[in-house]
Amino acid sequence: KASGIPLQFAILRVSPPGSNIEIARKTTDKYGRYFCLVPKGRYYVKIEKKNNDGTYSLVYTSAVINAEKNGIIKERFRVDS
Repeated sequence: KASGIPLQFAILRVSPPGSNIEIARKTTDKYGRYFCLVPKGRYYVKIEKKNNDGTYSLVYTSAVINAEKNGIIKERFRVDS
């Protein structure tokens, strides 16, 4: 988060630009960490935070991320929520 507090158990959804087809989905751990292997390419990430009632809300959509070199997404995101 922008507050510096990790976004625990958030869902990251990875899609190619111009598409809503989900290529990968990862959940952050209690420290807000994640690691995502994807086919080499360009993607954007949508982050959904876990609400107190157990539902999820979209809080962030990234710019396009270039994973063409190694197929790894491990960006650090700062989310206002």
